[in-house]
Amino acid sequence: MKFHIEITRDTAGVSTKVIYRTIVDEMSPERAKTKAGALLNLYAGRGANSARVLDQKNKELFKL
Repeated sequence: MKFHIEITRDTAGVSTKVIYRTIVDEMSPERAKTKAGALLNLYAGRGANSARVLDQKNKELFKL
């Protein structure tokens, strides 16, 4: 299955800026969540503080 991962910077609930967006092909949503966590750690130096995992229909499955 394909999942969309968005790495974002949230500023006090006022605005959200997407820093990085990718599509991954994983067997389960939990694997996509693990990959999102790794990407969040990677982009933390650029101010990333949140990650979202979306399904193919852009329904949010997880938010880190």
